[in-house]
Amino acid sequence: MVAMWRGAAASFIAAVMMCGPAQARAQSIPPQTLRSAAAIVANRDGQRVMLGSAFFVEVPSKLFAGSSFVYLVTARHVLLAAAGEPITKLQVVLEDAKTGASREDPLPNESHWLLDLKHDSADIAVLPYGAPSANIAPIPLSMLFAEVNEARVGEIPDSVEAGAPCFYLTVAALGEPKQRFVPLARFCRVSVADAAEATVAGAGSQALYFVDAPGAPQFSGAPVFAHAGDRYVLFGMMEPRARSDVDSALTGLAGVMPAAYIAETVEALAQAQEQKARSRSTIGH
Repeated sequence: MVAMWRGAAASFIAAVMMCGPAQARAQSIPPQTLRSAAAIVANRDGQRVMLGSAFFVEVPSKLFAGSSFVYLVTARHVLLAAAGEPITKLQVVLEDAKTGASREDPLPNESHWLLDLKHDSADIAVLPYGAPSANIAPIPLSMLFAEVNEARVGEIPDSVEAGAPCFYLTVAALGEPKQRFVPLARFCRVSVADAAEATVAGAGSQALYFVDAPGAPQFSGAPVFAHAGDRYVLFGMMEPRARSDVDSALTGLAGVMPAAYIAETVEALAQAQEQKARSRSTIGH
């Protein structure tokens, strides 16, 4: 697995070196997004297997000024085996804040994650996550290209156009014997900016955007950022296993779960946590 990740890193570096100066500047990415990504792995017969990708989102608290809730987000099917049962002994790959080394923290199985309450078939799973000793930089809710409670989230553009530059993030653990945590950015273009129906293996029918990107299964759950206006927004979550039975023109493209599903799921969880905190505060008085 380490060899495969090394190969992916080498391919990415080579692609960047082949870009001209103007193109490289046009594809510059916000550096703060690099530590938003993580990997979901499991131990199989003594070997670490990468199941998919994940990322962190931050929702500001409405009850406690200056505080926020942090959530780990991934595609639900990443947490399930081929037959649909939850995978056990899951781990998330993070960077240790003290050493800079890659580390693996335990995760609960799929039954402990929150799903989209409004769209129960949506391929998304969210988990409250606190890791004070990990070097993470959650994506702020205001960066999501979405609407929450019928209001725009932050000052975001009205649309993301087809052909817009985009990138998605995964991570690797490189080096021996002490492995370093290395974020990997891969560039793409938005191909379909209006959600179209497609089937995701292990998740069924989904409404997805599409980008021109490779379809490796380990990219499932990766955050996808698209350029809109004068900045990048979180466009959605990578669904590389998507296939359209309706339109063959989508063949070879990777699906993207719209950020709207992510926004409504993390906000619903934040509201539930705040209500619980408010109830405790009331009881205490």
